[in-house]
Amino acid sequence: MQSLLRQPSRPQGLLLTGLCGVLMMMSALATDMMLPALGVMAEHLQVSEVAVQAVISLFFMGYAVPHLLLGVLSDKFGRRSILLWGLGIYALGGLICLTAANLSILLFGRVVQAVGAASGPILSRAVLRDCFSGRELARQLSLAMIFFTLGPLLAPSIGVIVMNLAGWRAIFGFLFGVALALWLWVFLALPETIAAKNPQALAPKAYGQNLLKLIQNPQAAVMMAIIALSYINLISYLISSPRIFMGAYGLSKEQFALVFALVSLSGFVAQFGNAYLLRFYEPKTILWGVLIFNVITCGILFIHSFFGLATVVTLTLNFTALLIAFSMILANATALLLEPLREIAGMASGVMGFLQLMVGSSLGALIAQHAENSLAIGLSSSLVALSILVIFFLGFKNIRS
Repeated sequence: MQSLLRQPSRPQGLLLTGLCGVLMMMSALATDMMLPALGVMAEHLQVSEVAVQAVISLFFMGYAVPHLLLGVLSDKFGRRSILLWGLGIYALGGLICLTAANLSILLFGRVVQAVGAASGPILSRAVLRDCFSGRELARQLSLAMIFFTLGPLLAPSIGVIVMNLAGWRAIFGFLFGVALALWLWVFLALPETIAAKNPQALAPKAYGQNLLKLIQNPQAAVMMAIIALSYINLISYLISSPRIFMGAYGLSKEQFALVFALVSLSGFVAQFGNAYLLRFYEPKTILWGVLIFNVITCGILFIHSFFGLATVVTLTLNFTALLIAFSMILANATALLLEPLREIAGMASGVMGFLQLMVGSSLGALIAQHAENSLAIGLSSSLVALSILVIFFLGFKNIRS
């Protein structure tokens, strides 16, 4: 069975990649489905809209904390068992939210739900590393990340449909159903993929040694830095785009939604393109080209904004290119990060996710708070893109695949 998993047949490989891709969507569904319902939830629970926004902020807090533990747990006990526990916790959180009588209980349920949601992306990456390596690992990550990019694109619309049919609580009922369906899918279709469990993974000494092994691996260290910094540009765009397009350029909500959807769609298409390129080129070769493209894209955004040449059309094209670059950077850098660390793939995946949230998301949000127009985003994204390219250039000789 283990040898079959390492070199899956085509149907098995597609099913495995599809499952990992859906698992990557868990957090996007749980956050983005909420967005259209916040006002209705505040009115029903008789609290302010500011107060009810905690269903999003507390979710991210609960989502970040388990990253340093869940991956290590899977190194010790196996991917399958921790995934089943994580999906069970995700379902429990949805059930608590579904039946919550007040905001306090609802927020507690959201934290529980977030802890379970973290298991999806962390362990799906580790599962793919268990089963694939090299160029094929990067290709399978690209295919799985198609679902990752679909999540933010579809989740708000799904939330609106569910809420219109059965009220805002039905959103949590939907998420509960998703958790049960995924639990059954993992239980019935996913065998254990880890080649050898590490019974000492949670021991303080072993944990420290493995963490040191991760940090001291030159290839992994470079890729962790690239991934974390790339998230700065993504998050700053996501948070500031409504203010830029609707505030500075006067787009209506409907027009902005269309522009946002078009830009988001580019990430979906980019993963197909990346998977195709990986048939012919190594991940580090593609990454080299994409990082140069990223610098050019961000530089054009800065120049257009600085000289007052930016328009809705040019910004849409710039942000589309930025998201294409981010999507391809994420897939190839993740593969290169996990490649030399198969024995501790769970820990590596968890630490990677933690850095994304703590460094990329926090700094991206800070930049977006002070971005009144596209000039600030153009300047910050250019500096970040240049920094990433320099880091990759300096570490290039240590990247083996």
